[in-house]
Amino acid sequence: REIAQLHEDQTGIFDETELVHVKEFVHLTGLGELVSVVRSTRSNNATNADAATARLDDLGAISRLTIVNEGTGPIAMGLAILAASRETTIDDVTIICSGTGGSGRFAVHASDSDVHLRRCKLRASGGSLVNSAYASVDSAAAFSQPLIENCDFEGKGVGSGRGMQITRTAAEVRGSRIHGDALGIDTKNQGISRLFSCRVSTLGGEPVFELDSTTTIIAAFVDFVGFDVETFPTRVRYVHCVKPNGLPVVNGDGSSIE
Repeated sequence: REIAQLHEDQTGIFDETELVHVKEFVHLTGLGELVSVVRSTRSNNATNADAATARLDDLGAISRLTIVNEGTGPIAMGLAILAASRETTIDDVTIICSGTGGSGRFAVHASDSDVHLRRCKLRASGGSLVNSAYASVDSAAAFSQPLIENCDFEGKGVGSGRGMQITRTAAEVRGSRIHGDALGIDTKNQGISRLFSCRVSTLGGEPVFELDSTTTIIAAFVDFVGFDVETFPTRVRYVHCVKPNGLPVVNGDGSSIE
């Protein structure tokens, strides 16, 4: 990969008006999440790269920096990912989308992408309808299959905050914290997602998971905080999972694997 580095004499906040486009075989890296910050107030009427601070293409990489979008328009996104394979990586990156006044805020919005995230912090807040830390949608025939390891996702907003919002996506999540004030994980339109050694939480009163009748979640060694009832309970399989009260989670068919 070509290395596009924010050098020691270029530390601090980089305010951008144009899209920061990380193309194929380019690796954008900083000197640390608290040192190198790329920031914008970009927004748009649709969930595309025109609403994002940065865009990551297939086989590109981003590491060791912070991406911020404080846009106040209808839709704002920290990072847009388009048609990316598993070789597309994001390591040690904090992504924050927090502008107020619009309807939708997405820290990461991935389309048709199997991206690999490691040790990332994603935060979304400020939208009136939806604030998703990680959103994924697949419009093609195949399912998106992102791999998420040791990450921390947080979607803020009563009724609007979602840790993950995924459509036609089969995500694999390992060792991560997924929090949504409204929903931990909102998954629709088919797909089987797997969670291993994670913590999934809400503020309480809303489902940790919200599924439709076509999606499935397999959860192993997962701790739940907040409301622990989900829609379509028979679409979730729990193995060694713990409720907020410390008791094992019982599967929808009445079985319990402790």
